Amino acid sequence: MIGTTLGHYRVLEKLGAGGMGEVYRAHDLELDRTVALKFIREDLLGDPEMLRRFQHEARALAALDHPHVGTVHGFEETGGRHFMVLAYVEGRPLDAILREGPLPPARAALLLPRIAEGLAAAHARGVVHRDIKSSNILVGDDDVPKLVDFGLAVRAQDTQLTATGQGTVGTIAFMAPEVVRGGRADERSDQFSLGVVLYEALTGQLPFARESAAATLHAILHDEPPPFDARVAQQSRALQPVVRRCLQKDPARRFASVADVAAALRQEHPTVGWTRPFPSRAARPPWWRNAAIGAGLVALAAASLLWLRPGAPRAPANPRAVAVLAFENLTGDRGLDWMGPGLAELLATALSRAEDLDVYDAQRLANLAPAGAGGGPGAFEALRRNGVGRAVVGSVVRSGGRLRIQGRVIDVGTGRVLHSEWVDGDVGGDLFQLAGGLIKGIESSLEVELLGMKTGDAWLREITTSSADAYRLFLQGREAFLASRWAEAAGYYERTLALDSTFVAARVDLTGCYWNLGDDARTQASLAAAARLRDRASRREGLQLDLIAAVVSGDPDRLVRAAGELRGLYPENRFFTYLQGRGYYTSKRYAECLAVLEPLVRARYEWAWTYVLAGRAQAALGHPDEAARCFETGLEVTHGNPELAYVYATFAESRADTLRARALLARAERSPALPQTPEYEALIRLAMARLDERDRRPDSARAEYARALAVASPGSDPAREARAGLARVGAR
Repeated sequence: MIGTTLGHYRVLEKLGAGGMGEVYRAHDLELDRTVALKFIREDLLGDPEMLRRFQHEARALAALDHPHVGTVHGFEETGGRHFMVLAYVEGRPLDAILREGPLPPARAALLLPRIAEGLAAAHARGVVHRDIKSSNILVGDDDVPKLVDFGLAVRAQDTQLTATGQGTVGTIAFMAPEVVRGGRADERSDQFSLGVVLYEALTGQLPFARESAAATLHAILHDEPPPFDARVAQQSRALQPVVRRCLQKDPARRFASVADVAAALRQEHPTVGWTRPFPSRAARPPWWRNAAIGAGLVALAAASLLWLRPGAPRAPANPRAVAVLAFENLTGDRGLDWMGPGLAELLATALSRAEDLDVYDAQRLANLAPAGAGGGPGAFEALRRNGVGRAVVGSVVRSGGRLRIQGRVIDVGTGRVLHSEWVDGDVGGDLFQLAGGLIKGIESSLEVELLGMKTGDAWLREITTSSADAYRLFLQGREAFLASRWAEAAGYYERTLALDSTFVAARVDLTGCYWNLGDDARTQASLAAAARLRDRASRREGLQLDLIAAVVSGDPDRLVRAAGELRGLYPENRFFTYLQGRGYYTSKRYAECLAVLEPLVRARYEWAWTYVLAGRAQAALGHPDEAARCFETGLEVTHGNPELAYVYATFAESRADTLRARALLARAERSPALPQTPEYEALIRLAMARLDERDRRPDSARAEYARALAVASPGSDPAREARAGLARVGAR
């Protein structure tokens, strides 16, 4: 097989084999791309049931379109050989990864919710996998998981596949109790199998595996999964209730859906304010999640907004401040849920082009108004307290094959309807036409001129994208983006830009994804592509691009300017304030840095590097006691952020307070967040090793140098220092 050409595919190497098929890497000679070809095993070629099941897997995959489900390009037959053409994933199966040990907490937090989301997407399309196991999950080199091998999958309409007497399909150690008893596999049994995968990923063990198949089946039916032992990381142990619920013997006691499992995994695996390792050369916070960038993105929890408390004073109402809330889907069809945020996104993008309007879009309002509130009391109270004078709200209703979109402009202070109109269209019709039909009346009500002589839908296409398909992908990317699922969002945005390379908002968001993924090369390339779109960008988008470029290039003056202007546009977003302070600090304008950052320190803002820079600025101005107080406040607010603890320790050491420095480094070493920042872990362990070496504690120093070397990037300065330290200590 290897080296042969089938049709326009040249077979390169065998990747693996399963119960039904064999998979090969191949080159598509027509499209010049690498693909995976899956064949029925030769010994099964004469079995018509196997061919039917093989074709069924192709149909099941073709019914899905999700970043965490393997993509099928087609089903072909050449020379009597039937094969599937699949997207090639550069990576390894999850079971191979787990043979090296359980997933570290940070990686588990990244992978496990995505795996659940892929399975939930299959269930949403009526596809039950029936063979969920770690070997059927491919993890790409970019840490994007893909659910594969739907050979046993069943769709609701494919009832014939459950009547073949194969009641106990799947792999024994991952089977649900009801399937072991011969019952029908469904979404709930998939959830049980997912629970086994979660248990294995977090502990490195299978919960019911025993010395024989019979003993394993008995354990599935009668035994409880062993509790997570003390060797499991604390963050991973927090997920134990989620896993145990998935593994309930009674299907009725499991989660209502796998989508609920995904939500629980994200909720129970929190981060503490940092989400990715920061290179030692400079602090690189995941600022894109925390700043209102793109179309105005989610701020960091409650701390990034003028948080609302009962009795908090109201800001004066500003009739030029306009909130655009998600339209309510009143059709009863969950398949139309996307239209609510889609309409709001388009209208907010349109209104943002009016220079004299202060537009609050869905992302900017994320912590201000209840999700999905179409103008309810809670949403309006939040808007009133923040001085928002007008709100655009709406609803989507359905009658047969027709939709009616109603839009309203509301006086936030009184609740009075200032303008109301509707537009009708077909179900599955053009979103641009529906939104465009509302713009003329809304712009008149808000006393702005946007369209000129153009029609609403034509103008919307001009300022966003001409492709409805690209816009749908953009909305999916935005949803993942706001949940900090950077790799997933990047996949959607890349597909968006493949359809329309001039879509500015998608390009801006994609650049942010690459930055948060730590992919410097693609960040720079995306910035260059964004620069070519500058003439299509709005003022806000242009400032966002300036800010990204300033952060990436390390240009402090440009950062001060861009962050300052964005603070004016988004005054409730504290992260722009931090970035302006960072610009002042980098340019050694320490007094101006403190003037910007001290209000954040007093407000106990949760971003750790606020305190790093403010403390260093105080020290540079000759105020060591103030610097120490700033560091102490930051450690309290951030629950002992290890990077801040390291900076404080180096400050203490510079003042000859070695006892304080050692205590701070020990605290940093105990932090559960330390493994998430390997570069800082290396620095922390090196600092401790130097203290041990100076205090003539060679065994402790040797252990710390070894730990530093284990986590430092190969060839980096910390790695070289660790090797030199080991040589010195070893020589003694």
